[in-house]
Amino acid sequence: MKENRRNRNLQKKVGSLLLICTVIATGCFNQTTATPSDPQSIENEKLIQTPQSHQSEIQHKVIETLQVEETTIKPGDDQTAVFEEQPVEDGDTEKEPFEDENVKALMEAARIEALFVSLLTDTYDFGEKSIRVEELQKYLGTTPDGIYGAYTRTLHLQALQERALVTINVPVIPQEVEEAEEEVEEEVEEAEEEVEEEDEEIEQETIEETTPPNTCSGFTCYPGYEGQYQNEIDSAVAELPAELRTALTQVTVINGCHSYSHQELGHCPYGVWDSAGWDTDGSYGKEWKKTIWISNRGFESGRLEDILTHEAAHAYSYNVLRPCGTWRTDAQELFGGEEQFADALTAYHNGASAFQNYRGTGTPLSPAEDAFIATMENSC
Repeated sequence: MKENRRNRNLQKKVGSLLLICTVIATGCFNQTTATPSDPQSIENEKLIQTPQSHQSEIQHKVIETLQVEETTIKPGDDQTAVFEEQPVEDGDTEKEPFEDENVKALMEAARIEALFVSLLTDTYDFGEKSIRVEELQKYLGTTPDGIYGAYTRTLHLQALQERALVTINVPVIPQEVEEAEEEVEEEVEEAEEEVEEEDEEIEQETIEETTPPNTCSGFTCYPGYEGQYQNEIDSAVAELPAELRTALTQVTVINGCHSYSHQELGHCPYGVWDSAGWDTDGSYGKEWKKTIWISNRGFESGRLEDILTHEAAHAYSYNVLRPCGTWRTDAQELFGGEEQFADALTAYHNGASAFQNYRGTGTPLSPAEDAFIATMENSC
């Protein structure tokens, strides 16, 4: 008796699953009404063979599951003691010994798939707005606005192709819609380009607003100008010996790092006398000719007076002694060169302890050297 009841239950479950599988297959088979001689019909028949194998696969899985159930409750098995039928008492209702969760899950999955296939294989109009389109969109996983547009169409095609279902029911995008979409894309591209241009303009305006205005004039515009100690240097120029100040009437003293010397030496020198206006490209004749440069580095060395005197001595040699007989060449021969002569003039006016880079700091002048410089300055 118990065995008969279980067989009836199995028959009911098999019948339900076979009915659902039939619904799925019917949704696939009803996609074309063409005669077998129609090429389109022949093609569709080829396409819908796959869903038929899909139905057989589902039926096969169902039968396997039910066979497992039947084997599990086979009389004589060790597990039958767990499900031994108990006497039915008055007022009690007969209960199923267990519920097969695998079969229930499979039945639910088959039901959902059948509904989805029904929606997929339905016929739609492009631009259609309806409840069924909204339901289709829910299954496709997109925003259910109920409007069959280009994106919904793309997802619809993908879902059909994944299941090897025919796609003849998918609507074609009207030509005017394609043209409109192309126009929209072009407008979007133009708008993005305009936004980029506006961003560049705003960025440029921001740079201009945050960049301090160029207020330089004269030597403050020369390359290498620093200017931090310009006032202190101007004051030191006024304290130079009178003989040297006479050589500076047409000379500009600048607080800065002479760009050409910096390039040649690899570092910023303490001071530079530039008689020709040398530029970094090796050319000369620039507007900063006849200039003395005292760098921040030179000022911060604590030797401003000696550095300035040395460079002023070069200006004195060029502007005063050069047109004054042979005094310049005589001085260069006596002291061993132009740089040594400038050091000698520094020692003459500031003392032997003055900074002398070429003769050596602390090197005094001999009486003959001292007398030569005194005579020279009186003569020129």
